[in-house]
Amino acid sequence: MTVTEETTTPDGTSTQTDEPTLESIPETNGHGLLQRLCFWRRGKTWLEIAGYHVEDIHTDQPVAIQEGATLVGNVFAPRLVVAGLLTGSAVCRDLRVEKS
Repeated sequence: MTVTEETTTPDGTSTQTDEPTLESIPETNGHGLLQRLCFWRRGKTWLEIAGYHVEDIHTDQPVAIQEGATLVGNVFAPRLVVAGLLTGSAVCRDLRVEKS
């Protein structure tokens, strides 16, 4: 004997409860500035890269490569936002590449 659980009543209405869904975040300003500021509110201090740098970055802080900046090297960080140019590799848990 197989027991199955019906998801509808005889009159056709659903007996399942609605599962929580993720809310989509709309595009704020096209550059992600407001989303970056959201991280500031969480108490994280960002390491911001501006200009031209040739180095590897090993840090426990989130890293942001600003628009117009160039980083030649590897990045090891929990979060990385790339608005400029990264020539190297990135090892992180959260990576976001922004178009300019």
